[in-house]
Amino acid sequence: MSKQGIYEKYRVERTDGKPIEWCFVLEIGDPAARVAMIYYACMVKGGERDKLAQDLFAVLDTYCAEHGIEGIL
Repeated sequence: MSKQGIYEKYRVERTDGKPIEWCFVLEIGDPAARVAMIYYACMVKGGERDKLAQDLFAVLDTYCAEHGIEGIL
């Protein structure tokens, strides 16, 4: 049986060495994670993080195409 709720599963480090206050990891294979990624990309699209939004949409599009997932984007 898998654990429920928030628990330590990954160790995440920034490549620039700066400390991380708190974060969580989304795995693209999880349908709920893909929805969260779409929502996040929509929220940052057109602003300072527009390139990040474009990259997220591209990653999602590629993943879905490779796995036969339709109608998510």
